[in-house]
Amino acid sequence: MDSLLGYLVPHAPLLLEEQEERRVATRSGQALARIRYQIERFRPDAILIASTHWCPPGPFLVDLSTEHHSFADYVGSKPYSYSCPGHPQLGRELLAAGRRAGREVDSTQDRGLDHGHFVPLCVLVPRTNIPVIPLSTSRRFFEECLRWGEVIAEMARATQQRLVFLASGDLSHCPPQAGDGFNNPFGPAGGDADEGEAFDSLALEYLCAGRGENLWGLDPLLFARATPEAELRHVFMLLGAVGAHRSAHLLSYERLADGIGMAILSFT
Repeated sequence: MDSLLGYLVPHAPLLLEEQEERRVATRSGQALARIRYQIERFRPDAILIASTHWCPPGPFLVDLSTEHHSFADYVGSKPYSYSCPGHPQLGRELLAAGRRAGREVDSTQDRGLDHGHFVPLCVLVPRTNIPVIPLSTSRRFFEECLRWGEVIAEMARATQQRLVFLASGDLSHCPPQAGDGFNNPFGPAGGDADEGEAFDSLALEYLCAGRGENLWGLDPLLFARATPEAELRHVFMLLGAVGAHRSAHLLSYERLADGIGMAILSFT
């Protein structure tokens, strides 16, 4: 059995509204219910989760807090809260492994859980009984994101820990209104929704065929018009962790009315 399970998951607050109302109406909600079951059976020692809403220009960051608490970083939806234990020892081992591998990494202990972290965790680990290590993405080059993901995989093998890695974020991200750059720190909102759908189709084709590395060779114009969230850096981290040539299983895909491509992928 693999020592690491990897998933691409969304973080739209509407997923929490479904859970609160005890209904699973969307395909995304149904897919997340499957992942929750897989995680419960796997019995991981820790969950590592990288959020596109924590995307600093500098090094990749690892939160070493003993406890993590959510903070409100979105508007327009009901506020939710989530707290969970951390795993500072394993976080320090990851940090050390990254430095040995020559990666630009650093730590923090006071960041908290943005909704890119806590929305999927609320759905997948509602009992808060699994230690969590929150990770940032980074504005570093795509290949560096891939190599950092490889460090995560190597640490799982070296420590013989059973780990789950969640890459939290969307594919295309084309809300029609002008944005403040928070959702996509690489440019304003307002991408082309039709181009976004075409981009998502091609990205999913590559990922499900085990050709994820082809993503950074996509047509630059299509890439720019689709405005993918964090320019897919969370996806490249995930590919590094699970193996760049590993084929994904598409569990669900939905396009939200605001031009967001919400995909759920399993690498198990």
